Amino acid sequence: MPFRAVDYFCVDSLPGEEELMVRLMRHLLNLEIIKTYEGTDHIQALIIGERVTGVAAYR
Repeated sequence: MPFRAVDYFCVDSLPGEEELMVRLMRHLLNLEIIKTYEGTDHIQALIIGERVTGVAAYR
């Protein structure tokens, strides 16, 4: 969920609740960061496997 979508979601969901909205935005953005970092180890393993074996597991 990109930042702009998180912002719109929070504003639509919690009108007038600024402090709660900021907490929710922070939580949703932290989840987005975790989601991004979780995939990096898989990509790194594919790249290392290709370098070691010479066979690509992806296109």
